[in-house]
Amino acid sequence: FTLKEGTKAQNIDLRTKLLEFHGKYYSANQMTLAVCGRDDLDTLEKWVTSKFSDVPNADVPPPEAAWAGKIPPIDVKEAAKTAYNIVPVIDERSVEIEWVIPYTSKADREDRLYAKPQVVIASLIGHEGKGSLLSYLKNEKGLVTALGAAVFEDVADYITFGVSIELTSEGLKRKDEVLTAVFDYLDLIRDDKIPEYFYTEPVKMAETFFRFRETGGPAGFVESAAGNMHHYSPDKYVSGPSLYKGITKGQVKNLLDQMTPEAVLISTVARDLAPLATSEERWYKARYGVQPATKIVPKGETARNGQLLIPPPNPFIPTDFSLKSQVAEQIS
Repeated sequence: FTLKEGTKAQNIDLRTKLLEFHGKYYSANQMTLAVCGRDDLDTLEKWVTSKFSDVPNADVPPPEAAWAGKIPPIDVKEAAKTAYNIVPVIDERSVEIEWVIPYTSKADREDRLYAKPQVVIASLIGHEGKGSLLSYLKNEKGLVTALGAAVFEDVADYITFGVSIELTSEGLKRKDEVLTAVFDYLDLIRDDKIPEYFYTEPVKMAETFFRFRETGGPAGFVESAAGNMHHYSPDKYVSGPSLYKGITKGQVKNLLDQMTPEAVLISTVARDLAPLATSEERWYKARYGVQPATKIVPKGETARNGQLLIPPPNPFIPTDFSLKSQVAEQIS
């Protein structure tokens, strides 16, 4: 059942629709171009002008202008009533929980694009030291082997932010206990407030990594730059995705307010779930099942007992990069 056959069954002429899309959106104002070369700028500009000046400019809005901010990306509370169980080809056990977090406006999207407030929450959830979520679930309970938080998707009108957890066989059996611990930790973050240093530490580390990162190849550089040009101002074409500018407590609170049990989407992957897999995905024939989601009720016991803690300041973040002494290399 291919794209061609599927559209044909719906009485859609795929080629005609493709040409219509091309005719409407193939426009210079929707394109970016990055060039890297050893030649001088005048020469590079001359070549670019000769090769690309004929690209038409219809000054059209992007495709997402027709729906972004106008049509809700998903009915989150309705979607959260069901959970997916997926049978993998390889032997693995994991659970992913994610939240759909819409942009409220163009200004909100731009502010969050530069600030990236989700890194504060990701740093807290992904911490691995004493009192961390991972330490509790792995070392004390033996339910997980790895855990991390990140943005899963970032599109025109929303992001999905989530937590990926690799489970032990016992962790799969006690998955609800694992999920309850995650929400206990989120409640701890909300109730105890996030310390000021957690707003500055990710910023400092990002600046250090960017400053001392290795230079990549020209092909990768222009590919990345051309993509960044769609989103960032010219002075941030290179640094924009790597640095965090202007994270506010309000932005972080807004994300946390939306990360509730009532809005979470849950997907579990394990071969042991085969008896629950009553459906087959049409493209890759993956087996899966859809069941009512278990209601998650945070208890707060782990936090009250001191088993979950907000990390202390990181004393190993470098701040002074000056040379302590000059080293002269003697060539014999």
